[in-house]
Amino acid sequence: MTGFRHHLRNGVASLAIAATLWPQPASAETWEVVVPPNMPRSAELKAELWDFFLRGMAPGDGLTLHDGLFPRELARVEIPDDPRFDAQRTRTKGLARETATLARRIDALGGGDSGEFRYRIAFPEFAFAYANSRTGGESHMLVITSGMHHAPLEPEFSIRHRGAELVLPNDAHIEAPLSESPYGTRDRGEALKGVVVHFCLMAGDDEMTTHQKDELRRFWSLYVGHLGGEMATFTESLSGCFDRWRGKIRGGLPREVLDASNYVMGMRNVTRTSTPDARPRPRGGPQSGLETFSLFSSNPHPELAGVAVTTGVDYRPDEYPRSYVNAWCYAMIENRGAVVRIDLGSKLPLKPVEWEPPTTGTLAAAGISGRQAEAGRPACDFPEDGA
Repeated sequence: MTGFRHHLRNGVASLAIAATLWPQPASAETWEVVVPPNMPRSAELKAELWDFFLRGMAPGDGLTLHDGLFPRELARVEIPDDPRFDAQRTRTKGLARETATLARRIDALGGGDSGEFRYRIAFPEFAFAYANSRTGGESHMLVITSGMHHAPLEPEFSIRHRGAELVLPNDAHIEAPLSESPYGTRDRGEALKGVVVHFCLMAGDDEMTTHQKDELRRFWSLYVGHLGGEMATFTESLSGCFDRWRGKIRGGLPREVLDASNYVMGMRNVTRTSTPDARPRPRGGPQSGLETFSLFSSNPHPELAGVAVTTGVDYRPDEYPRSYVNAWCYAMIENRGAVVRIDLGSKLPLKPVEWEPPTTGTLAAAGISGRQAEAGRPACDFPEDGA
């Protein structure tokens, strides 16, 4: 795999500026709503939030609408901590400007994307940007999402659903550092501490089976839990999701634990006919139903402390582990609040390794020299031909 372009991970890059975007005044209850910017059902969302503003919020409460794909605050309404604002008329007149902004932002939602992309958000990136803006305390977060996630730096790690297949990261991703996986929580363990999360699952054009939805819930529940939060709701009913959110209802979901056998990062394939006990493991042999699958390994960079060099290898199920399709090697380097990917090289079967010199701009963004980048090459773990 060659030609990877340099990117900045959205959520991490936002950390440096998030505090100025999201000031968090103290309030009796903190309510958050995270929406996809291409969401087409804005009328239902507006009706739910307006009813909540009139009847569900108390004086001192704050409500914030967030863009979940490009993490930023869209609108905020804070009811003054004054008993006179118990009256709906006082709220409507006294907060006319704030509620007008909220309504305008909701009306602006929607776009031309179809399928799951209508409800796509970048929840890991949002979680870290949001964490940097918080002042602590408990908050109630409603998240409207397809449950899918596109990882621009490592597209092979994207959560995706096409036809009969749902592709999910295995549990090893969750315990990894962010430099190795976009779902890594090892160095971000308190990002959602005190946050009660309600996932409103919006389906794309390809309907998932009950088992696929359960596996998707399991992964995001583990992810939220390892960031210190609590997954309280995971439902396809938008009204039911709102009811649990505004009612502060918790519990009812299974308590998930990590699969300790998943100690090598890989992607799992969940088909329509999978059974709950058929979770593919990275060392458990071929994964049925996939044209190819990927396995990943990491070694420490010889010179840069705290930097891992990761090698990915694509296999075909019927040829694993005898032969591979292709392999690639890269390092993720955090510098000034951004994570930069340095592509080191790639390899095809029976071909020599093609080492990839990083561009001047990539080196500057990572804050390293060309010599330091090249020093990571011996840590690449390319497969041997014929192995």
